Amino acid sequence: MRSPRETGSGALRGRRNNLLHELFLWLCAASPKANPDALPMTMSITIRPYRDEDFIAVAVLEESGLHEPCRSAVFVRQMGEVCKETFFVAVTDGDGPVGYTVGATVQHNSTEAWILRMGVRDDQRRKGIGSALLESVTGALQARHARTIRLSVSPENLPAIRLYEGQGFVQDTIIPAYFGEGEDRVLMKKTRT
Repeated sequence: MRSPRETGSGALRGRRNNLLHELFLWLCAASPKANPDALPMTMSITIRPYRDEDFIAVAVLEESGLHEPCRSAVFVRQMGEVCKETFFVAVTDGDGPVGYTVGATVQHNSTEAWILRMGVRDDQRRKGIGSALLESVTGALQARHARTIRLSVSPENLPAIRLYEGQGFVQDTIIPAYFGEGEDRVLMKKTRT
């Protein structure tokens, strides 16, 4: 076996991320595949707090959102510690996590909060999972006395904007290059009266 010095830390990270990704793909392949056309109109969706055993599946979901693999894993691991009460996953019958969301209150101002991430696996979209996750995280943040909840979304992500608007969020402003060149964002907010 080669030492980390011989392979370089980047090679180890890449190998680790590939192994995580391969394990997730294997787990997905091992689960029974349902024909989306054969699904009943209502499927059982459970929204529950994130657990350590969700790490691999949520890290892969986070990575699929075009985030860098190592940074995605770091984000998921740290949010699992920092946001225990506002980190939720969606699981369906016989499947691991198919969606997730993380929210946090603003330090020194618990009446303000942000939804930091939200994602649903491509094959599970348009089934109410995003709505259920959004309701769970906003409810948890409001239970912690957040009066204003904010989020950012790409102006091209019209389905997400419609989802947020449907749950009471309004567009506040558009900021060009919010995350760097070509990464414009619509800032949205929901204020509890």
